Amino acid sequence: PGAVITFAVTGTITLDSQIVVNKNLTIAGPGASNLTIDGQHSVRLFSLSSGRSVAMSDVTLANGHDADRGGGIFSYANLTLNRVKLTGNDSIWGGAVYSESGSLTVDTCVFTDNIAVEHGGGIRVVAAPTVSIFDTSFRGSVGKNGGAFSSSWSGVLLVRGSTFTANHQTLFAEGGTVAITNSTFEGNFEPADSAVIGINATATLANVTIANNTGKTQITAMGGNITLKNTIIGGGTERGCAIDGGSYSSQGHNIISIVGCSITPVTGDHFGSFASPVDPGLEALADNGGPTKTVALRADSLALGGGGSCSDENNIPLSVDQRGFPRPGPGGPNCSIGAFEGNSSPPVLTPTATATATATANVFTPTPSETPTPSSTPIPSSTPSAFP
Repeated sequence: PGAVITFAVTGTITLDSQIVVNKNLTIAGPGASNLTIDGQHSVRLFSLSSGRSVAMSDVTLANGHDADRGGGIFSYANLTLNRVKLTGNDSIWGGAVYSESGSLTVDTCVFTDNIAVEHGGGIRVVAAPTVSIFDTSFRGSVGKNGGAFSSSWSGVLLVRGSTFTANHQTLFAEGGTVAITNSTFEGNFEPADSAVIGINATATLANVTIANNTGKTQITAMGGNITLKNTIIGGGTERGCAIDGGSYSSQGHNIISIVGCSITPVTGDHFGSFASPVDPGLEALADNGGPTKTVALRADSLALGGGGSCSDENNIPLSVDQRGFPRPGPGGPNCSIGAFEGNSSPPVLTPTATATATATANVFTPTPSETPTPSSTPIPSSTPSAFP
């Protein structure tokens, strides 16, 4: 429970100072394409106090700026973002979102062209108990470690159904556990001969497509163990995997075009080398249905039906791919390797029959409910201190 602010207006709201939220609050917009809150590249948009629960939906947060942390949102709260677009925000740490100590849920959002001088152009997380990212797109974000996403000293990171493309040093995760499922990393880059994805944690990648990224390596195990299953690491001319203090294990049915790490192949694995790379048979990133863009499989792809039985990090079966299309496809009993299920079709929705109303002699007319009184505007408080 808490206050609810529902925006009926459309257009752009420009801010001259940040909005400080020190109570439980829900902010509901009319749609991200209809309402933009703009910081004019001069002020942070929102500062959220510790111990609060804040939810934002259906709004664009643009051009926020802070000289320290969180150009768009600085949060100590438990924060939920639904159908929010964050674009053109910048800061030193966490260009669009800086979240510390509270939980963070990001669902069906879009992050574009956000910048951090240090970590996390899109999102920077510190000491969070849980971070959940579902059906979200990250594009064109820049940061030293984790242009799209960066976390340190955190608990559980879950990434589901999300796409990362054209980001600099895309994802960096340190501490806790990481589970990435039905997600795509395509066309990201790291010009300084480093890793596009760096993980220093116990991690599981299940039905993930990592393709055509440029850098010294596509993914590096920086500590802890990374488990791969039904995952593609392919395309490009760089090593698919590397080790810098961590390790890898395979649960089978992976395609790695060029193996640059120590990993023992098991059933269904296809591992290549610089001398003899494996072609995973991938199309270009495109809108293939669903909430995010994906990389489809060619008709001759090794990944088609090559995934055995598909399951997440907890060995719970995956019934759909990144788009929400059924797994496995009609071609056989096994699912495809990677985030895209080959030869699958959109789920068929069965309409629910609607009963025909029968007139009766007595008709009850409900009394209209009372119009809620708008809640008071939160009282600003000083911005909490934190460490990067």
